[in-house]
Amino acid sequence: MLSNDSKDIPEFCYLQVSIAGQVQPKPIVIQLHKETCPKTCRNFVALCTNDDGEASTITSPQKPIATYRGCRFHRIVPNFMCQAGDFERFDGTGGYSPIYHGGRFNDENLKGRHDREGVVSMANAGKNTNKSQFFITLKATPHLDGKHVVFGQVVSGMEGVHAMATVELEGDRPVPLQRIVISDCGIGKGDQQKDDKNRKGSLKRVREEKDDSDRKRSKKKHKKRSKSKHRYHDNDDDGSRHRDRKKGKKRRRHSRKDEDSDSYSDSSSSFSPDDDSRDGDRSRHRRKHRSKSEERHGRRKHSSSSHGEKSRSRSSKRKKRRSHRSSDSSSSAAGHKSHSSNGDEDRQSDRRKHKHKSRR
Repeated sequence: MLSNDSKDIPEFCYLQVSIAGQVQPKPIVIQLHKETCPKTCRNFVALCTNDDGEASTITSPQKPIATYRGCRFHRIVPNFMCQAGDFERFDGTGGYSPIYHGGRFNDENLKGRHDREGVVSMANAGKNTNKSQFFITLKATPHLDGKHVVFGQVVSGMEGVHAMATVELEGDRPVPLQRIVISDCGIGKGDQQKDDKNRKGSLKRVREEKDDSDRKRSKKKHKKRSKSKHRYHDNDDDGSRHRDRKKGKKRRRHSRKDEDSDSYSDSSSSFSPDDDSRDGDRSRHRRKHRSKSEERHGRRKHSSSSHGEKSRSRSSKRKKRRSHRSSDSSSSAAGHKSHSSNGDEDRQSDRRKHKHKSRR
């Protein structure tokens, strides 16, 4: 947003008008009410000095440069007013504000009165529809009070305004048959040397204000984008936190297993006067850790040994049964062998006796 400070707004602006190609001898000099209507006056100054389009925040190849230079007075109502400011279509249906976002701005101050000729006021299409069109009154028009923003007063060159009012019109329509063009415009009273300096200074101010407004808009857009990104990443953050917790648990388990090696590397890598006490604490911790681990392993061994003893007793019983069976079978076989051997011996003795008798 542009500042409402009125110090940087010039006091006078001028419009050099040509009727049917003939330039009027005196420019129309307008004194601006910058104290009561700074926003409206700033808009008018920008349109008077925006010859190259540098002061415009709206840049589009489809739209012409927002400036009063070359613009026409498209509506003339005798004994009432002369209207101009449509640099787009020259018929009262176009125009836009070059410095306010959206091309239009709200009514700034409706307290000004249309109580004399030469009052410069904003033309609009209803409430809060100010763009670039303005009009100059030819007499007091109190019925316009409270409906249009009064931001200036013609202090010199009123002869040119009355000359415009005498132009021939297109039948009953308030459209002039001769072209009434703003051939030149700017800041000041029409003195070229002074006005050029004032014009350069006003262009710099308008450019600075434009840059400030652009920066603020870009900051707002950046904040909105960053907020939307944070909203979208909230769910991802929850999932990543859950994963980080799992990873932390795994790291703790591994660190407990590798406590001995880590403590050793730490003690060997750095030396300090408190290393002895630290080593003692570490050795105690190791002993406790070892005793606990031994107790755990002992319980497991005891349970496994009891289970082994049971299995051993069962296997020993099986072996005994097998050995009894094998002993019984061996004893029976031995008895059979002994009986057969005794029979053979008796037979051999009988044979010997029979041979001995036969010899006798």
